[in-house]
Amino acid sequence: MTEAPPQLPGGQIVRPQRTSKAAIWSLILGISSNLCLWILGSIPAIILGIIAFKNINREPSKIGGKGLAIAGIITACIGLFVGAMVVSIFSIGGTAYQRGAGRAKCILQQTVVQKAVLAHAELNELKSGDELPIALLVDEEGYLTVVPTCPDGGSYKFLGRVPDSTVTYVKCDQEGHVLDLNR
Repeated sequence: MTEAPPQLPGGQIVRPQRTSKAAIWSLILGISSNLCLWILGSIPAIILGIIAFKNINREPSKIGGKGLAIAGIITACIGLFVGAMVVSIFSIGGTAYQRGAGRAKCILQQTVVQKAVLAHAELNELKSGDELPIALLVDEEGYLTVVPTCPDGGSYKFLGRVPDSTVTYVKCDQEGHVLDLNR
């Protein structure tokens, strides 16, 4: 139980001689943890706030700043929570961004292959169903410099013949990596 601050005759409360430096630093670090320091400010702010709170309760007539210590602990906890939320959001967002970028690159590669197939077929007067291995499209002077691969680790399956207008020449086995010819 905390000891009540001493009172002078007439009911005036005697103010402590000094404010706890730990309480002041707890509040400074707690506020900083909300602005920029996150864990670097939150953990020390909480520790300093608890130390200050205990010291103030032990000697309330000599040390003040209980409100500062409490405010430091509260702002540090808020900073810790907000920082954890920001890190979580960026982590989830970064992963989703990578998946989306890989999917987009895969579909773009399928589009390039499809256009190369159609261009080769037209220049060489090939018709739908005529044989067209991927190797004919890949060489130093060909349409493609290398056989494309899925950036997300999927496998491409090449048709091996000139497709009709509703069929893709290359398909990826990754979910969602589908070239839509109707777009």
